[in-house]
Amino acid sequence: DGRMLPVNVSFSVSFTAEGVRQITPVVTPGEPLMALETLQPVSMLASAAHEDGFTTVVANGPKELEIIEVEEIRALFGDVQREIHRQSLPLPINGTIQTLAIDQRGDYIFAGTDEGQIVQVERIPELRVVSISNGVQRTETGISRLGFLIGDRTLVVGDTRGAVSSWQVLPEPGGERRLRRINTFEP
Repeated sequence: DGRMLPVNVSFSVSFTAEGVRQITPVVTPGEPLMALETLQPVSMLASAAHEDGFTTVVANGPKELEIIEVEEIRALFGDVQREIHRQSLPLPINGTIQTLAIDQRGDYIFAGTDEGQIVQVERIPELRVVSISNGVQRTETGISRLGFLIGDRTLVVGDTRGAVSSWQVLPEPGGERRLRRINTFEP
C-alpha cells in the first residue's frame, strides 16, 4: 500500500556473571510513512539514517526516483516533530532501475539498470544526475546489486553474469566528483 516502516537497530552490550560478553540487538520501530503517495507497493528502496532523521530513495516506476527526506525535530521535553520533504527525479536511462544504494550521509544515490548503467545522483547542493556510467564489461548484462564497503567510499557493483566491480567517486580536474571504476573481478 506504499507505506514503509523505519526501524532503528542498536546493540546492547552486557556481561554475564561469568564475565562473558553478550551483544543483544534492540529493534525500535518508528512511525509508518507513505513512501509513494500513489499507494503503489514499494518494490525497491535504499535508506540512510543521520543525526536529524533519514533519507530514503524509492524506485517510483521503471525510470524515476522518489527521494524522501525526513527531518526529526526533537523538542526539549521529548516530543518529536517530523518534517517530510519529497522530490521526484526522472532518470535519462536505457532500460529500467534494478537496484538502489545510498551512502550513509545521504549525499549520493546510485541506481543500477538492467541495461548495465550506473546512475550517480547528487543531493547536495541540489538534486541532479551527475553521471551515467557503463557498469558492465559485456553487452546484454544488467546491474543486479549495489552496495558499499565499510566507510562508504567504495561502491561494489554486481552484474547479472556474476562479475563484481568496485567504484569510487573521485574528483575530476574541474572539481566535480564522478564515479570511476577501480577494479573488476570476473566470475
